[in-house]
Amino acid sequence: MENIIFNELKLRGFNVDVGVVTQCSKNEKGNCVRKQLEIDFVCNKGSKRYYIQSAYALPNAAKLEQEQKNKPAAQPIDWLVVGLGNPGKKYENNRHNTGFRVMDALCSKHSVRCDRSKFHALTGEAVLGGHRCLLMKPQTFMNASGDAVAEAADFYKIPPEHVLVIFDDISLPVGALRIRPKGSAGGQNGVKSIINMMGSEQFPRIKVGVGAKPHPDYDLADWVLSNVTEEEMPAMNDAVERAVLAVSELIANGVPAATQKYNGKQKQPDTHK
Repeated sequence: MENIIFNELKLRGFNVDVGVVTQCSKNEKGNCVRKQLEIDFVCNKGSKRYYIQSAYALPNAAKLEQEQKNKPAAQPIDWLVVGLGNPGKKYENNRHNTGFRVMDALCSKHSVRCDRSKFHALTGEAVLGGHRCLLMKPQTFMNASGDAVAEAADFYKIPPEHVLVIFDDISLPVGALRIRPKGSAGGQNGVKSIINMMGSEQFPRIKVGVGAKPHPDYDLADWVLSNVTEEEMPAMNDAVERAVLAVSELIANGVPAATQKYNGKQKQPDTHK
């Protein structure tokens, strides 16, 4: 009987030990007299420790199990939020690393970290817009971003419509945002990789303007790998701040709501200065 109870408790996920529990009581001389209690199982559940007699082990186990069932279930991850960029300090301030910049600001705002290595990316978790999200900074370098995104989406069974990608766009002036529900890569190699690996372009995106090349002959790679200038930084910081707000708005209320609030808008200059 005791073996049946022991195995049943183990199957139900309890950490169970068999042992003797003693109780110390003092006699008239003040000496400790140990008395063995009629305990058959020591059952650990979280930080609590239960002592169970054979006759009551199964009923108590069922009660404890029901207490666990009554706790709110962990919400499944149902969104990926991905900021694109290149890993390494030398790329940190590049125009091409704007997606990483937004992710860092997003983590800071929500007091979470994005530093766990998983799916060829630095990852973290946050509840945004009422949904549990996996935050990602792919470490594959920009042109292979799809390897990381597709692997995570496959693992969590997340459809493209719930994969939000944030990246730089040279067709927009510095500080502008463009939010779209889907679309082509538009020459952005990280987005191209995601489309190829996921087999779909039906994922929402937040594009952050980094400005066009200074002149047509300027090499595109050199331009996107150049640093945001000191003069451009206020507009860039403003765009990053609004992109962070747009992420939660989009997840909570959809692309149209985020578009209406944040698309293309910039803070007006302070005329009181």
